[in-house]
Amino acid sequence: MKVGRRNVTWRNRIVRAGKWCLLAVGLCLISEPAFAYIDPNSSSILFQLLAPLATAVAAAFVFLRNWIRSWFQALIPRREATGKQRGETDI
Repeated sequence: MKVGRRNVTWRNRIVRAGKWCLLAVGLCLISEPAFAYIDPNSSSILFQLLAPLATAVAAAFVFLRNWIRSWFQALIPRREATGKQRGETDI
């Protein structure tokens, strides 16, 4: 019985995937225990360093945004709110 090329390629893919799965399970089974301890409070030191830094960056961003906005507003004069259309004059 002749097997089509399409069936052979799918079979090869399934066999290859099975080999990779066996390799992954094998690597997990031969791992050695790591005698390590991470203190739960060690993350608080990181938070104490990053929280003020994030606050300072946010404050600087707001300050610079307002400063740049006021600088551009000083360059561009505002029209007076008289309710007149453009081009109208008083007679």
